[in-house]
Amino acid sequence: MKSLHRIIIVIFTTFLFSSCAVSDFFGGVFEDVTTYFNTYYNARTAFNEAVTEVKQQQSEIFSTKPYVPPGGAVTKFINVIEKCSKILQYSSTSSFVDDALMMIGQCYFYQKEYPSAIRKFSELRDNFPNSSLNLSSRFWLAKSIAGSNDFEQAIKHFNDLITFAVEEDEEDIVADAYLELMKINIAKNEYEKVISYGNEFIKHSNDDEKSSQVMLELGFTYVKMNKIEEAVKAFADVNDFSPSYKTLFRSELEFAKLNRMLKKYDIGIEMLEDLKSESIYEEFYDQVDFEMGMNFLAQNRTDEALDKFHYVDTSFAARESGGNAQYQLAKYIETNLANFDSAKYFYDRASRSQASQEIVKDATKKSTLLSKRKSIWDNIDNLNKQITNLRTFPVDTVQTIYDTFEIDSTMLNDSAYVADLEIFMKEKEAADSLKIMKLSKDSVNYLNNLNNADSVEVVVAKLKFDLGSLYYSEFEWSDSALTYFTFVVDSFPNESFTERALYALANYHDVYGSKETSDSLFRLIYDRYPTDEIVNTIAKKLNLPPKPSLQEKPDDVYYQAEQLNINKKHSEAIKMLWYLIQNHPNSDYCPKSYLMIGHIYEEILKMYDSAASAYRQLKEKFPFSLYAQKSNQKLLAYDSEQQRIEQEKKAEEEKKKKELEEKLKADEEKKKQEAEKKSKSAKKDKTDGTTGILDSLTLPLDSLNLKIDSIEVKKDSLEIDQ
Repeated sequence: MKSLHRIIIVIFTTFLFSSCAVSDFFGGVFEDVTTYFNTYYNARTAFNEAVTEVKQQQSEIFSTKPYVPPGGAVTKFINVIEKCSKILQYSSTSSFVDDALMMIGQCYFYQKEYPSAIRKFSELRDNFPNSSLNLSSRFWLAKSIAGSNDFEQAIKHFNDLITFAVEEDEEDIVADAYLELMKINIAKNEYEKVISYGNEFIKHSNDDEKSSQVMLELGFTYVKMNKIEEAVKAFADVNDFSPSYKTLFRSELEFAKLNRMLKKYDIGIEMLEDLKSESIYEEFYDQVDFEMGMNFLAQNRTDEALDKFHYVDTSFAARESGGNAQYQLAKYIETNLANFDSAKYFYDRASRSQASQEIVKDATKKSTLLSKRKSIWDNIDNLNKQITNLRTFPVDTVQTIYDTFEIDSTMLNDSAYVADLEIFMKEKEAADSLKIMKLSKDSVNYLNNLNNADSVEVVVAKLKFDLGSLYYSEFEWSDSALTYFTFVVDSFPNESFTERALYALANYHDVYGSKETSDSLFRLIYDRYPTDEIVNTIAKKLNLPPKPSLQEKPDDVYYQAEQLNINKKHSEAIKMLWYLIQNHPNSDYCPKSYLMIGHIYEEILKMYDSAASAYRQLKEKFPFSLYAQKSNQKLLAYDSEQQRIEQEKKAEEEKKKKELEEKLKADEEKKKQEAEKKSKSAKKDKTDGTTGILDSLTLPLDSLNLKIDSIEVKKDSLEIDQ
């Protein structure tokens, strides 16, 4: 950083070695001095403060949590960009231009405005090749390219930078470049490269804390590679670099986790108890308790594990460990107790917690699936109640007083009795007629209700098929799925969705059952549904002849779409693929078409929402397809990005809300001060009233004096004329 000390040295050097010292001073050095005091100093101060705030939030160099720059830092970055832009505009010949470009680029980088950052760092690199900041500009340029997810270009820039930095003997820049390459390959899951770049960083770095964090990350990577011995050594080597107590705690906690993975439960518990006995680690006790719960769970000491998870959830709900505990409770309740409402409650909490992205994402997914499952079951229950009502004959509401009676033969000679009997018989005849009419009407309604009940039962069967698909593809409850698929096939053999249930059953037995059963089910589909496109796929699987009427039709449509896409007629290609999906819904080319539509939208048209929609339909309609598996990662990446955008949007809204509240508060304070000022002014006017009158009385005297003065001036002028 340029400083006042440097400016003074430049001034004296200019006077000593230049024959035109004065002119040089006013030309270059004077501009440096004025630029420093007027603009640069304030910009540099604000920039340093903002960067400090950012680094406090990003203390872990390998953190995977979404980063949102603090609101105060963003305000300072915007201020720095304005001030440095003035240097570029009004002091373009000063020696601060390269520094101003560097600060502007870094301000854009910290705000995630990567294209703007790339422009500024490129400008600095290209226009100031001899600047002391040239290597730094190359580093930040590569880092900005990586931030925009163009990993291949970023890797090329970092490798070129390493070559230049080695020639210049800039070990710190070499180390930082290897660190960024390590981060890129962590994102790409290129574990071997992560190990290689991590070791190179340690070789060149002079920063012990960074080296300890890198060694810790190497341990995590070895665990992912299932190289447990190397992981143990890496976690042990963390202590060789004088790590902070936080990094040291994490390495020792990972040691305990490894012992759990190796089923050395007693050693793991002993290590955890040692950690909890150290008061320096008090702020991390929640993590220790959570790992104890995981250790107990691995030993099937269920009650102790659940007690630990409930304790962590209750006492540390706002921390990452609290979210992890909520997730473990949800999993246990779902899997072991099948209490899905309670499981959803804990999944919902975990999805809103500070747990890792992976856990939050999975908890959100599980909560959504459980909601979907509940919705299907609620519909089934409601429809079953309707079926029961429809299949119940209407209750007879006609009075039954006339159904049975006896005639007293001894009273037939009694005229009054006979008269009453005649009235009674007429009433009975009317009641019987009404009863017959109602019975006839109820019978017609009942027959209609039976037909309606049959239709509703088909709807219930479709819902049970959907439930089976959900259990098979999402929950991986294959046995439960088998129950529903079997029910559909046995009870509703002629429905439109029965074929898919048969196909699902065949796939189930292909994976979990016998090949003989699987082949017989595939053969049943082949024989029962001769006009369905999926028959040709089965024909290839069973080495049977394809159906002549269907041979190669979907192939031709798909080929035409491919040709349109090759010829850059992307919209027409998409229309052709949708046509294939609509007209050949069970073809093997149908899921392939969904994948191709998603690919065109994502890679060529950059319409990511449309791509995600196509991938989602592929997953829903063909959950067993290999193409669906290919699109799952893309969907996860899209959903993760949407979640990040939503979080940033929320942060921006919070920031605007806070700024508005501060403005309203400032306006209120200003109004209050003005009111107090007016009140004081009114009191002063009352006390100064007499003085005002006296002052007004002196005015005539003043005006008289002015006239006398003017007469004397005229007299003087006459004397001069004489």
